[in-house]
Amino acid sequence: MSAFNLLSLALRIIPPTTVQYCPCIGTPENEFGMIVPAYGEAVTVRDALVQALSKEMYAAYGLTLEKEYKLLHIKADLEGVSRKDSGDRVICNGRSYTVVAVANHFEYDGWDRLILAEEKN
Repeated sequence: MSAFNLLSLALRIIPPTTVQYCPCIGTPENEFGMIVPAYGEAVTVRDALVQALSKEMYAAYGLTLEKEYKLLHIKADLEGVSRKDSGDRVICNGRSYTVVAVANHFEYDGWDRLILAEEKN
């Protein structure tokens, strides 16, 4: 791990957020024949940093302007969409988000960066 941890430095300046992380445990069919993600028990993760995603990053990642996205920096080794068809769920400030991308910095710096898409009910 790096001696310089950028997330730890940022969390000294910006107040951290606590989030709930719910891993996707499968995608069974519901009674209507639709594939829906099923989530495991929520895990509380402290010392997270949540930021708005800039419109420039929307274009860089090929994201639609119809959804709201957030960046989540978290001191955890998460896999999100990299291991399966459906992303994990993150609950932050009463809103639910699906993990759509993960930049894994954990081995190098002890944290991951996730792109989250807000779930609309």
